[in-house]
Amino acid sequence: MKRIAYLSREVRALFDELEEASRDLFSLVDVRCPATCHECCLNPAVQATVLEFVPLACRLMDEGRAEEVLGQLEGSAELKGCVFAGIAGCSVYPDRGLICRLFAASVRKDRQDRLEYIACSLLHARHGRYLPGQTPAPVITDWGLRLEAIDPAMGCAWYPVNEAIRRALEIVLHTNHLDRAG
Repeated sequence: MKRIAYLSREVRALFDELEEASRDLFSLVDVRCPATCHECCLNPAVQATVLEFVPLACRLMDEGRAEEVLGQLEGSAELKGCVFAGIAGCSVYPDRGLICRLFAASVRKDRQDRLEYIACSLLHARHGRYLPGQTPAPVITDWGLRLEAIDPAMGCAWYPVNEAIRRALEIVLHTNHLDRAG
């Protein structure tokens, strides 16, 4: 579990840096989703990496809930959207993945070097598709590469979000089992 604990700490540190980097954007642009909207969380096409959910998997294991959540993911092929999305929003918000942190809080540079706001149509309607050129905002590809650099094997392959969560849970549970058998 030492390697998994290390990865979890590194990912959490990256998330902390991202929160700090996002503060300037948050102070200039209201990027909050409408209170009752969770459409992106319910979208089964959202992709994520295994690595970004290692901290969540570690927390669920520490709480004794990892196998329960794994069972929900394995037993529900018809599950639409993230397993943690509910009427009140994300039930694991502090441990959400990188993609969840970056959506509506980051930009990508287009071919003309403009800052294209990464958001849904509701937020595009509020702010437009492009943010002013000097708007301090995290660039989505930079943060994805930083995550991948922590562990290329777990940080480069993209899966539907529930699959990424399932794989993270399996890795954490398997590693814990091996350590106990050890």
